[in-house]
Amino acid sequence: MLSKFQITSGPSSEPVSLEELQTHLHFSTDDSYLNSLIKAARIAAEHYTGRAFITRTVKAFADGWESKLVLPFPKVTAITSVSYYNDDGVLTLLSEDYYWKELNSEPAAVIRKYDVTYPELQDGRPSAVEIVYTAGYGTASDVPEDIKHAIKLIATDYFEHRGQVVIGGVNRIPQHLTYLLHPYKIYNF
Repeated sequence: MLSKFQITSGPSSEPVSLEELQTHLHFSTDDSYLNSLIKAARIAAEHYTGRAFITRTVKAFADGWESKLVLPFPKVTAITSVSYYNDDGVLTLLSEDYYWKELNSEPAAVIRKYDVTYPELQDGRPSAVEIVYTAGYGTASDVPEDIKHAIKLIATDYFEHRGQVVIGGVNRIPQHLTYLLHPYKIYNF
């Protein structure tokens, strides 16, 4: 099982532009505050759905080899590399002769090929397997409209309820807005 991940290059833009939120709010000042609301709303929506909306590079880690390593943050568009720390502690690229890239399912996965013996990993090393991949729908124009609308509504809620308690750095998503995002939610079993 993949134990950790890190975003190595974040999204270069937001799914909703400042102008779109200003139009939605009928409010056109305080650009930096509104941009922060857009980012917080996107993060909340991504956490709820388990998806990446705007393209980014992700590095996921596993402590050992498994027959199937499921990648977080669909939509995965490319798997760049699978590497491992060998017996000597050197990060080594794993040949594609050892695995298949399953990009057509959600979530995507790296699947071990039949009748192959994976190389030995460095004993006791956590995060001994690293998978680098690209995730996200693409640019803002590629994000489904209902997700973009939910982000605008979440940002509006944050704007109108500034005094609410913020838990974990991101405000809650009102229940009526989760209905817009629910069809995109990824469940981990």
